[in-house]
Amino acid sequence: MNKRYTLFLFFTLCTLQLMAQTNRIGLRDSRYLQYTHIFARHFLVTLDHSLYSDNIKMQHCRLLAGYQHQVALKADNQFRFNYSLYYGGLYNGAFQDYGLKIDAEFHCPAIRCIFMGTFNPHYDTQLYYSTCYSIGLQFRLNSTVSLFAQSTNIPEYRQPQDRVKAGFSIHVLSSSSRSLVVQPHASIPVNQPYQNTRLHVDFAYHF
Repeated sequence: MNKRYTLFLFFTLCTLQLMAQTNRIGLRDSRYLQYTHIFARHFLVTLDHSLYSDNIKMQHCRLLAGYQHQVALKADNQFRFNYSLYYGGLYNGAFQDYGLKIDAEFHCPAIRCIFMGTFNPHYDTQLYYSTCYSIGLQFRLNSTVSLFAQSTNIPEYRQPQDRVKAGFSIHVLSSSSRSLVVQPHASIPVNQPYQNTRLHVDFAYHF
């Protein structure tokens, strides 16, 4: 990734900031900072940037652009989905990656559950094509805390790896204009020793 691409990202985000109706800042897998603009209720652009303990040339940056929608069903059930195209890579240009992410959620308040799934065709210019996925369930204990578990092979770093994620989703702040959700969880490898388990803290702040 070169300086022109970096400047393009900067000016794109500045322009979208003027159009944005909702902003979201968050942390993914404890190592990726995300900043999202949502405008016209349905369209979103996200900048995803690594926080590796390395120099800037080894950092990973990714831009996502997509669409989200929500459908009200019977008995207060809801179906939510979003899809995003993305492109990114290291600042030193060692590799690039791009693909499509389709996320879907079915909210069923009657049984306090959210069923979640992700389909993620992913291409890396060195590792080539991978079909990535995630499928999971979230169970609400009360108005603030939920338990969740997922089976996934979506890369936390770069290579797809079969893992089970389990933890808590905590609504620290919830209001009409602002919300904060924190998700401490364990990421457990399926085909590797359990010593390779990782502990992560994710969060998303809407404002």
